[in-house]
Amino acid sequence: MKKEPSKGWLEFRGKAGARLKTLRASAQAALAKGAGTLAGKTAQKFALDKKTAGRLLGEGLLTRNPLLTAALGISCALAAGSRLKSAVLMGVCTLAVLLCSALMISLTREVFPKAFRHMAQLIIIAAFTAAAVQLATLVCPVETEQLGVYLPLIAVSSLLLVRSASVQSRQDPGYALVDALGAGMGYALALAVLGAVRELLGAGSLWDVKLLGGAVHPALLIAAPCGGFLTLGFLTALAQYLRTRLGRKKEGETA
Repeated sequence: MKKEPSKGWLEFRGKAGARLKTLRASAQAALAKGAGTLAGKTAQKFALDKKTAGRLLGEGLLTRNPLLTAALGISCALAAGSRLKSAVLMGVCTLAVLLCSALMISLTREVFPKAFRHMAQLIIIAAFTAAAVQLATLVCPVETEQLGVYLPLIAVSSLLLVRSASVQSRQDPGYALVDALGAGMGYALALAVLGAVRELLGAGSLWDVKLLGGAVHPALLIAAPCGGFLTLGFLTALAQYLRTRLGRKKEGETA
């Protein structure tokens, strides 16, 4: 004959079940509160003011273009700027490394002691550069081989070092990302224009497609290393002219 559970056991089981339900509800509420707090802090870190973000993008693209105004990353630019394909590859890799390193450095700026912070930044940039080189080797093996040692030199490019130092002064990763996006896009755009002009005038082609016939002789000086400096000088002067015109237009609108 089956023995019926005692009254004390039934009461104990009921109280234990109610207690477990209470503990489960408390744990779920704590997790939800913690997740909400974490989400709120994350959203606050990445919150952006549209006006400030637009200004940062505009400065990186034109008014403070890292290549045309500060000559940052000029060695890699001159090496990759002889052809459009190489220039685009260098610009895209630089932009990717700049974005990833800016985000990581901004998120970990308080993790490392001040004495080791610069070393940590170099390691972060080198790691992302190595990943970018490996990916470029898989996607564009010919162009990567043509660039040779200049693609890995992104890790010690003055552009990356200067931008990583500026990220230290920015508390929020959102603004660090926008700043890096503007600077990277400005650098990539200037590098692509440099490569297009030099390939068109120096080799008579664009994206390895012949455009100039035999009647037009390419300017071999533009394709030479010294031609890179000359072309970059003309592009810098053009950018300065556009900045001056833009500044005068804004002053006229304000007046």
